Amino acid sequence: MQLAYTIYSWSVKGIFNTIRHCRAIVKKISAQQHSQTKLDRFIRLQSTWQSKLASSKCALPSQKTIWFHASSLGEYQIARPIIARLKLEGTYHIVFTFFSATAIDALKGREGTPSTPDVILPLPLDTRKNADSFIEKVRPDIAIFMVSEFWPNFLESLRRHNIPTLLYSGLFRPKYHGFIRSKFRDSMVKKFNQITVHDETSLKYLQSTGHSNADLVPDPLFDNAISKREEPYDKTTLNAFCRNAARVLVAGSLHLDKDLDLIASIAEKYPDTKIIIVPHEISPKGMHRIIGTMPRKTVLYSESKQIKNWDNIQCLVVDFIGALAKIYRYGNAAYVGGGFTPLLHSVIEPLVYGIPVAFGPKTGRKYITSVMQTRGIGTIVDDSSSICAWWDRIISGNVDMEKIKRESEDLCSHNQGGADHALNIITKMIEK
Repeated sequence: MQLAYTIYSWSVKGIFNTIRHCRAIVKKISAQQHSQTKLDRFIRLQSTWQSKLASSKCALPSQKTIWFHASSLGEYQIARPIIARLKLEGTYHIVFTFFSATAIDALKGREGTPSTPDVILPLPLDTRKNADSFIEKVRPDIAIFMVSEFWPNFLESLRRHNIPTLLYSGLFRPKYHGFIRSKFRDSMVKKFNQITVHDETSLKYLQSTGHSNADLVPDPLFDNAISKREEPYDKTTLNAFCRNAARVLVAGSLHLDKDLDLIASIAEKYPDTKIIIVPHEISPKGMHRIIGTMPRKTVLYSESKQIKNWDNIQCLVVDFIGALAKIYRYGNAAYVGGGFTPLLHSVIEPLVYGIPVAFGPKTGRKYITSVMQTRGIGTIVDDSSSICAWWDRIISGNVDMEKIKRESEDLCSHNQGGADHALNIITKMIEK
């Protein structure tokens, strides 16, 4: 295993430098000096983390510093209610790092608000030098990694600096990553002082592999989604679009490949269905593709002010970010995108509204999908035929909507309080 760590450490910097040089050559040849691709933003952020950290707000002498790390905005949503709860205490300084440049861009300028971290940074490249430098400058009292963020050099540096580590919202499946990757992962998991999981399968797996430091706790995503559900959200455009609709389908976090094709098939077969599309990413090219794919009249939210008659418009595309968890309230049912990739998006956000939820077949990273299926709330769809059959059952009255509502409410009631559980675990680890 030591050889695997050595190869990893040699590879990280070499791969990054190779990518950076290749991108520079491509940009020079194509004269694209202002490229804004994800890769370009990632490379740019790697050169700015030290200066941004140096200019960021520092912890007060009375505050403990908590370092959270997540891959993306999806994992940030798990941490968000925990951060809000910690900041109510007033005695914690929150530093949050992301691997995703998109997540950093989405939260830009929001540092220090009541429910947002005090400092938001990109995760430095996982080299021993970067890890030691970052930890010595941040000086966290605890480090909390979300879901499956395993960074060997950072974990080893945290161990050397005697800083307690918590893996929060871990998800584990036997042999899910293959033998070699599972062994490598398990060796890193052992470096965490404490682990929390939300499902029995993950807990049993950890116990079977000798990890006695795992706890089963409620998922804070429920707290987050419920708080969004309870916030007022009354939009004139959405009200007008849905006013005379017999049925409304909200298609959230839609990817522009298989997801879009499935939603287009519903639009084609059911002309009386109104569809609200909230894409996973917003770009002019993506908006053009959605409008070109949908079979009937489709408009962008940003261009809808001039519309007086919504009756002949079947699809409304929400071309801004940050409101999906609230928009689900407008639907009679929801389709959640990303299920044809390894990154199915949040199914809890629509679940809290007590409506049927459909999603693609790749659900391995979401424990709650199997629970939703068992309770009749969730349905896997993998092609146009299956999603149309699901929608047909809903509009024909062959789905017990009251039962789905009851089951959803029961799930919510049994999974609230995750943020308070997290606060108790974190404070105990800091005080040890």
